[in-house]
Amino acid sequence: MKFEVTDIISYPPDQVFAALRDHIVDFVPYLPNIKEIVIRERREEGNKVYIVAHWTSKINLPGPAEKLIPERDRSWDDYATWLNDELAVEWRFDIPALPKAVKVGGRNTFVPEGADKTRMTIRGESDIDLNKIRLLPNFILRGIVPAIEKVALAAVKPNMLKVNRGVEQYLAAQKASGAKAEEPKKKGKSK
Repeated sequence: MKFEVTDIISYPPDQVFAALRDHIVDFVPYLPNIKEIVIRERREEGNKVYIVAHWTSKINLPGPAEKLIPERDRSWDDYATWLNDELAVEWRFDIPALPKAVKVGGRNTFVPEGADKTRMTIRGESDIDLNKIRLLPNFILRGIVPAIEKVALAAVKPNMLKVNRGVEQYLAAQKASGAKAEEPKKKGKSK
């Protein structure tokens, strides 16, 4: 299933891009559905930055999925290649609770919108392979998986908007404090 979401962020693209790439763990307090973000790997090669981040969610799942996937398994690994020259990021998620069963990936772009704003567009695709989910028989999964996928994709836009508002809050706090850019952190937790 393909999806696309666009939003306007009240800061220039270079600031938004750098904040998301280098300080995502600092946004956790602004993300009500996220318990923790941990940077597991970060490396720079030329004009690319490769980051592996582990996200842990606090979200409640719909109906039967709530019982099937315990809270400790509501996490994912985010593999991102930040393309500094293009102000774009290519990403994919791996969900440890459903190894090789769920494929989600895409590309985000950051382009100027007027003088001091960013138009961020996420284009992605998700695919769920019922044959690789061992939680329940396929005949049951056929009824549950489409509902889970629909709910998950319906959450993409609100979650993106929360991350983008988090970027704005983070950049506003940085501006208000006169803080200079710090080295990227490895871990962020909600309170």
